Amino acid sequence: MNANDPMIIVTLVASCPTAERAWNRSENRDRCEPAPEPAGDVDSIPSRETTPAGHSDNLSKIHLRFDNKPKNLEKGFVFGSDPEKCDVLLGRWPSFSREHFRITFNARGDVILEDTSRVKTCVEYEGEKPSGRNHFTWILFRGYGSIKVTLNNGEDEDKLRHTNELVFNVESQENRRSCLAEYEAYRDAYLEARRNALPALSQLGVESQQTTTLLTAQHSPRQQPIYLKREELGRGSFGTVYKAVDVSTGYEYAAKKFHGGNWKKEVEILRSVSH
Repeated sequence: MNANDPMIIVTLVASCPTAERAWNRSENRDRCEPAPEPAGDVDSIPSRETTPAGHSDNLSKIHLRFDNKPKNLEKGFVFGSDPEKCDVLLGRWPSFSREHFRITFNARGDVILEDTSRVKTCVEYEGEKPSGRNHFTWILFRGYGSIKVTLNNGEDEDKLRHTNELVFNVESQENRRSCLAEYEAYRDAYLEARRNALPALSQLGVESQQTTTLLTAQHSPRQQPIYLKREELGRGSFGTVYKAVDVSTGYEYAAKKFHGGNWKKEVEILRSVSH
């Protein structure tokens, strides 16, 4: 399959035996690109190691495409255990929630992953591993060489066994620029179809899920923002200033790390300051 096909929204590469089995379920065959023969023993795939970049050709992949839309445009592509609601079946309940997570677009057109499960999901950006969350949103930023997603994190309080973990890598388009205009046209058409699929929530007297989630996040300790540290902006005698990005909103902030300090605490302070 052409890696730079503008119809591809995102590709998810199986990175553990559980993901290989899930991707290759008969219900997922219309979205799955199986590992080429001979595929070997899926149990030989490391369950906790990220697949090295450039070595995904021998692993199964799920392609989410504009020309193979989800069952529910408002929710996006739903992954879980309920065959009636899900676009990709992961396995049986209770190992996976009926609607475990979704991949869709936010209002800005970024591809996002929304956890809707009862356990934790962990999203790593180029090896930077924030704490796991549930009922949380991550932007699958373009430009990151490696994004790894772990469902049913074995470090969860529920002490799920590693055999229940499902790990996959998000494969970015290697050269999206070559088809960026076409991709954006398909994306905009998809978003327009989503807007027209249902009456506006304001007409129904219901707050949008995104608004409700953001309001809840301000009051729930477990929903405190996750920041990624990006490039250095400057340094001085007392510390260094970095650019930091909120993984849920994409908003950028200045994060100042004093020598011996914690830059994540500093970004919270600077975030609260009105400039």
